[in-house]
Amino acid sequence: MHKHLYFICPTDHLETIVNETFQGDNYFVTTLGNSITFDLSVSDEISNLIESKGIKEVTFLLADDNQIVTDALQNQRFSEIKGLNNLYIEVAKKTSYSKMLWLTSSHSISMLSYYLNIKANELRPRLYPWLLDTLKIHTQIYRRANQTFSKIAGDLLHMNLPSLN
Repeated sequence: MHKHLYFICPTDHLETIVNETFQGDNYFVTTLGNSITFDLSVSDEISNLIESKGIKEVTFLLADDNQIVTDALQNQRFSEIKGLNNLYIEVAKKTSYSKMLWLTSSHSISMLSYYLNIKANELRPRLYPWLLDTLKIHTQIYRRANQTFSKIAGDLLHMNLPSLN
């Protein structure tokens, strides 16, 4: 049986959708906007869960209309919630790059992609090394309008862009 761990935001309400779409044993770690910090104790717990359950895939997943990231891009009503500071700082830093790349469309997808890639890259070195040989780590966005999951392409916000002046 396929075993998969998903990092999701509780405001997206994706547990049922994931379970209906992806067969197997699905496990979930929930944090607002996937703002989890991989300190030693959290990393050990995640590594132990992956090892004890025989999990072979990990996916960082957010909905394209995620309230936390949308708020970070706009009103910042949730800025006082402990643990969201790093998310808000990263979103603010990359918003101008994103606007240059997608002048005519919403840049929330690029921000979600950027942020989820950061989280996946933070997790890899924090897991027990022997898990990495057989573990796949992915990032995806759930697109509500057409009810599909999209794997995230490369991190466009880290590209070296020519000067637009």
